[in-house]
Amino acid sequence: MRNRRVRRLLPFVGLVALLLVAACTPPPAPSLSPVENDVFGKHFVYRAAHSLPELQLDDGVSAHAKAWADTLAAQAPSCSALTSVGNKGHSDIARDFAGQSAAENVGCVSGCPANADVVWGLWLQSSGHLTNIQNPVYNRIGVGVTCRNGLQFLVVDFTAV
Repeated sequence: MRNRRVRRLLPFVGLVALLLVAACTPPPAPSLSPVENDVFGKHFVYRAAHSLPELQLDDGVSAHAKAWADTLAAQAPSCSALTSVGNKGHSDIARDFAGQSAAENVGCVSGCPANADVVWGLWLQSSGHLTNIQNPVYNRIGVGVTCRNGLQFLVVDFTAV
């Protein structure tokens, strides 16, 4: 009798799980590349799973992130040389978003993968990067990814308005 009840509930439980996953998946942003969409989606899902406020994709903040990813790609000959560009690899985000709370996560990986899995995993293991991802003050996000000479540079800018 108990097994019968469980069997009847399984399709319902599966449907609920599917709906929850769909609810935590952001719609693709038309202005982003597939890898940039992956970066944005990972932030969206992570924050939803941890009951943190949603981040809104901001075109202006994304333009800043993309410009910095392009600069890193042009000036850093390797991922290990990343810290020799700008402020230890970071743009002057405090100046560029004066009067707003702002932070930046930067990553580099060789091979230009089709997703952000490697850099995302590294960010989650880094207390500084994770603090930016989890900070409930931030309500805007910008994403920029540039691939050049077999290196992929990922920049995520967070702001609060």
